Amino acid sequence: MTYLDRMRLYDKTLGRDHKCHYCKRLLLSYKADMSLEDMALCATKDHIIPKALGGTNADDNYVVACAACNRLKAHIPYNVFKVFADMVLIPFPDLPLHILRNSLNLYIMHLLERSCTNTKIMRTACTATLLRVKEGIDEYEGNKVKADRKRKRA
Repeated sequence: MTYLDRMRLYDKTLGRDHKCHYCKRLLLSYKADMSLEDMALCATKDHIIPKALGGTNADDNYVVACAACNRLKAHIPYNVFKVFADMVLIPFPDLPLHILRNSLNLYIMHLLERSCTNTKIMRTACTATLLRVKEGIDEYEGNKVKADRKRKRA
């Protein structure tokens, strides 16, 4: 995201509460000479449904989040991360990143452990994963064929 994009996004949030959607910390306006610690509090657009999980770039698929929460969330589904944010990030927003990552991983592992008792959930998750794998294989194979054609022409 460019400097101007950050500024426009930040300006849009000023009409609202201009706090991170997840940790509720006050967002900062990006400046070229700011520290890394301050840059973590710059406004970013976070996908509610991650693009990796089929989300789009539509305006209704975004929330305004600080850069730190956006990076921490990564490809985790919104409803999973939001509960973690409410329980951990809001009460303890300044915890070091490695502690937050470990806590988030532990939380996800507990969710997975709980879901393993429900065969239907496990099969649904497996089916969705296999569809993503197939899409990835198809894309890879298509790119491989294109590369082979280019090599043969050269």
